[in-house]
Amino acid sequence: MIRRARVVTSCALLVVAFVLLAGCRAWYADGSPGPARWWGPTPAERIDPVNTWPQRLDNASPWFDVAEDSIELHYSFCGWDAENQQRVEHLGIHEEAKRMICSADRYLVATTFLFDNLYGATPPRYDRVQELVDLVVEQKRRHPELTAVLILDEIHRGWGGRQSSAVEALRDAGVAVFYSDRLDTASAMRLPWYEAAVETWRWSNAHAAGIPGVVLTPVTRLPVPLVFDRLDDEPIRLSTVLGAAVLKANHRKLLVAVSGEQWEAMITSANPHNASYAHANYAVSVRGEPARYAYMLQREDAMRSAERGAAYCPWGDRHRAEAERFFEEAMPALLRSPDEEPQLATQQNSTRVMIATEAQIEAGVLAMLERVGPGDEVRVQMFYLSRLPVVHALLDAAARTDRSVRLLLDPNRVGINYAKDGTPNAQAAEYLVSRARQEGLDVRVRWYDTHGEQNHAKIMSVTNDVTGKHELTTGSANWTRKNLAGINLEANVFVVGAEELNAEFNALFERLWGNTDPGVRYSVAWDDPDLDYHEHTGRTRWASAPGRWLLFPLQRPDGRPVLVEREWVHW
Repeated sequence: MIRRARVVTSCALLVVAFVLLAGCRAWYADGSPGPARWWGPTPAERIDPVNTWPQRLDNASPWFDVAEDSIELHYSFCGWDAENQQRVEHLGIHEEAKRMICSADRYLVATTFLFDNLYGATPPRYDRVQELVDLVVEQKRRHPELTAVLILDEIHRGWGGRQSSAVEALRDAGVAVFYSDRLDTASAMRLPWYEAAVETWRWSNAHAAGIPGVVLTPVTRLPVPLVFDRLDDEPIRLSTVLGAAVLKANHRKLLVAVSGEQWEAMITSANPHNASYAHANYAVSVRGEPARYAYMLQREDAMRSAERGAAYCPWGDRHRAEAERFFEEAMPALLRSPDEEPQLATQQNSTRVMIATEAQIEAGVLAMLERVGPGDEVRVQMFYLSRLPVVHALLDAAARTDRSVRLLLDPNRVGINYAKDGTPNAQAAEYLVSRARQEGLDVRVRWYDTHGEQNHAKIMSVTNDVTGKHELTTGSANWTRKNLAGINLEANVFVVGAEELNAEFNALFERLWGNTDPGVRYSVAWDDPDLDYHEHTGRTRWASAPGRWLLFPLQRPDGRPVLVEREWVHW
C-alpha cells in the first residue's frame, strides 16, 4: 500500500513538473545565427594584455603562441577482448592528473562535474577518488602555503545539503571547496520562469535581512516521496527536485597546477569519477600563458560562488570577510605590467592555443568546419551529437573536401546505472548517413564498442599534411544545444599548428576505427546487424520537420529538410 502511494505521488509530481516545465523540451530551428563574436587567429589583431582576462561566461581567449613541446595529448580508452571476455584498459589521463597534483606547490585549482557522486553499480578496480583526495591532502601537508581549490557542480550536494566524506577530508586539509552557481547562464527552458523566480527570491532574501531564507529553508528540506528516495547517500528532498529542474550544470573539467613559476593547465572531457574510470576521454595539457588564463577563468567562477553566500563557498556565515581576504591573498588576480605581455599569436605558421567557453565553443567548432577545404581530413570522436548547425556543417565540410569525414560515436545505450535508447546519436547518425548518400558525400560513421563504459570523448581534428593544416579541439563540450548554446558551463581548448599533437590523435583514431590491435575490438560498423545500434525505438525524437501536416515538407535552399531540434537532457 505504501509503495502504491509512492507510485501515485511520483506520477502526480511528474505530471505537474511536465506541465510547469513544458518549455524544457526546447525547440530550436536550424539555421539560426551563431554567436556574433568573430573566431579565428589573425596576426594583425593585437589585444591589450591588461584586458584579456576572462569574464565568468562566454569567453574566447586571445590566441597564444606556445612552443609545440609545451602541449601534450593524453587519453583514456578501453577495448574488448572477446576471447577472454574482459576490457583492455589504457588510463593515461588519471596518471597525468596525479603527476600535476604532485608537482603543485603554489596553486592547485580543479573544476569538475562528477567527482564523488553518482556511484556505479559495479565498484571499480580501485578507488580513484580516494587516491586523488589522498594526494591532495599529502601535497597540502608538504606545502602548507599551497592554495588548493575545488569547484564542483551542485549535483555533488544533491542540490541540497549532501556533503561527502571526500569533500570533508579535503576541507579538513585546508582545501577551499566551492559549489558553482548556474542561474546566470542561458536558460535550458523555453520559458525561464523558474530561474526568474529563484533570482527574485535571492534578491528579496538579500534585501530582507535573510528572513525569506529562514522561512523557506525548512520547507526545501522536506523529503519528497518518490519511487526512488535517495540520490547516492542523500535523501531526495524538495531542494533536490527544484535544483534538478534547472536542467543544467557546471560541466567544465579543468585542472591548473603551478610549481614555482611553471604554470600548467589540463583541459579535458574526463571526470575524475569512479563510475567513469573506464570511459574514453581526451585531454590537452599546456604550459605557460594559456594556463594563467584558465586559472583566471576558475577564479571568476569561484568569486561568483562566494558572492552567492554561505551555501556556495567554504566560509559559512563569515563568508564576506573571508572571501575578500581569500581572493586578495590566497587566490589573487594575475596583474601584468606593460612589459609583461603574453605571447600572443603573431605568425600564421606558429603553434597557437585558444581557450573557449560556453557559446564561443560552438563558434570555434563551426569555424574549423567552415575552413575545411580540398584534401582536408576530418576525424570526430563524440559522446553526444545533436546540434543541428554542427550536423549540417559536417555535411558542408564533406562537400568541400575529397577526403572522408569520419565520426566515431557512442551508441548512447549505456548510462551510469541505467540503459538508454540511442538518442540522440542513433537519429543524428542516421540523418548524416542518409543525407550524405543523397548528396554524394563521403561521410562515414562507426560506433564505439561499449561494454558498460562510454565513449565520453569530445574531440575533432582537421588535418592536411600537404598544406600543413593541423587543427584540433577537445574539452568538456558535447555537440548538443545544452553544451554549445551557453546553458551549461563548458571549457574547450583549440590548438592550431601542432603537427605532433594532431598526428598522435589521428594515429589513435585509426587504431580505434580499424581495430588494429590483435584480438581487441574498439569499434563496430554503423549498421552492424548483431548490435543494431543504428536502429532506435523512436520513443525519443532528436529532430523533426515542423508542420508535418503539410503536403510538401519545408526545405532549405540546399534541398535538405528544415528540421527543428528537440532535446531533453544531454550533458
